[in-house]
Amino acid sequence: MRPSTRTGQEASAARDLRLVAFDLDGTVLDATGRPDPHAMDTVRDLLDRGIHLASISGRSIRRSLQALGGHPDIAAAIHICGYNGAAAVAPEHAGRRELLFATRLKQAVLDELTEYTVQWDFNLVYCRCDDSAAGLLEEYRFLRTTGPGLSTADWNGAGYVLDPDLVHRLRRREFGPPPKVMIFAPAAVREKALANLHRRFAGRIYVAWARPELLEVMAPTVDKGIALQRLARRLGLSLDQTAAIGDGNNDLPMLRRAGTGLLMGDAADGVRQALAGTGVTEVLPFARGGFARAMHDHVLSRPGLFSP
Repeated sequence: MRPSTRTGQEASAARDLRLVAFDLDGTVLDATGRPDPHAMDTVRDLLDRGIHLASISGRSIRRSLQALGGHPDIAAAIHICGYNGAAAVAPEHAGRRELLFATRLKQAVLDELTEYTVQWDFNLVYCRCDDSAAGLLEEYRFLRTTGPGLSTADWNGAGYVLDPDLVHRLRRREFGPPPKVMIFAPAAVREKALANLHRRFAGRIYVAWARPELLEVMAPTVDKGIALQRLARRLGLSLDQTAAIGDGNNDLPMLRRAGTGLLMGDAADGVRQALAGTGVTEVLPFARGGFARAMHDHVLSRPGLFSP
């Protein structure tokens, strides 16, 4: 991990830091999905200092906004990027959000993924995200309610649709290519399934996971690092002017790409090992206020930081 000392060039870039991207679960949300109050106060401090904020999560945009529902001022003021970077919306303006980009799986790849899940008897989740005059139409359509990682609490309520005919609908192409599909793979075969996915779809998909049993499949031109770069470009910023903080496997691309990469201290060993030698700094774990402390130490305390 990165030592605390920096070159003059790095320090200069940090003083001009203008965009902070953060993961949600395990970074600003606790294990029950509730925002950490100290993290929310810190986000407000960042916004008050004129810094752009972006939530970049594996969640859908709708579920990201739901998680921040108790803090409507924050939700309205930040960019929301979902599906591990496949789609993003701008901060709210006049009650609406502009869809900035949406990258979808190829139709042929979706067709093949559908058959792949049938062959392995995996539970498939189709992550719908369609733009309309009324705004984004989002829902998680899933094949069945039983299996690894599934519970009534997780898969019940607005935005969740049990669809036993999902495979047939996809075969008939009733739904177009989504930004993401999710595949629940039992622990006993997960590694084999993951290796098979990489071999069978080499170069045609990007696979990440926030939970061990849940494989998230996107287009190969999608990841959180690419999303960070796209957001920075839209804001007229360089990557040196960005910071990113997270804790999961799916956060690796944005932590590596950001000018200042910050890893939560309770990240899994595999994530920590994957970042060895990359210059990413490890910060305190979630339970010890990792996000708030990291923002204070690495962003808010920078001398010369822009302030309105």
